[in-house]
Amino acid sequence: MPVKRLKVASKAFKGAKSLLKSSKVAPKPGSKGGPGAGKDFSEKIKDAARQESGDKCVFCGKDTIRSKTPHPDRSNIDHSISKKNGGNNTLENAQNTCQTCNLDKGAANTKEYLEQYRHAARKGF
Repeated sequence: MPVKRLKVASKAFKGAKSLLKSSKVAPKPGSKGGPGAGKDFSEKIKDAARQESGDKCVFCGKDTIRSKTPHPDRSNIDHSISKKNGGNNTLENAQNTCQTCNLDKGAANTKEYLEQYRHAARKGF
């Protein structure tokens, strides 16, 4: 695994850990199954997820922006449990992330993503 990716994940893990201590914004365990399984989020759900997080990334804590073009701080509404793993399109499964953390997380579930890089965070990457 490239060092750059480990550094991003380590930063995301440390950011999530800090957010858990300091505020109500935190990564979600997610939700799967039901009629919305494997489907995209509605605009209403996306807006609610952004509002819920205070327009901050649930992993690293940085402010996110709305943009139609790629940007590291662009708000990406992430499926906590990925669509490919049966994650649904409810608010319980929607979380606001920055583009950088979302791309690094990929199709991993939030729990897997945080656990996978816990070791990297301890090593100081």
